[in-house]
Amino acid sequence: MSWKDIDPKDATEIDCTKRPDLDPPRNEWGEVCPWPWDPQQFKDAPMGQYHCPYCGAMALAGVSHPDYGDGPPADDDSFTQSWDDDSFMGPVL
Repeated sequence: MSWKDIDPKDATEIDCTKRPDLDPPRNEWGEVCPWPWDPQQFKDAPMGQYHCPYCGAMALAGVSHPDYGDGPPADDDSFTQSWDDDSFMGPVL
């Protein structure tokens, strides 16, 4: 069984950090979301960016919680870019 198979109203007492058998989603930092049912509860709200209040992951209101996997590797610097790198700013005019 996956966390996605459980309706939010039936998950009120579940803490996914204690239930790895549910294959819970992880946020951008690789941390397990304790209660990933929150974003999907807004299914009738206008679609928009939404931060999960349980783990801080960027999600879309009304859509299932995304799973970012284990997060970036510790030696991965792809999320940073030097301000000295001309490609960051585009061509200098």
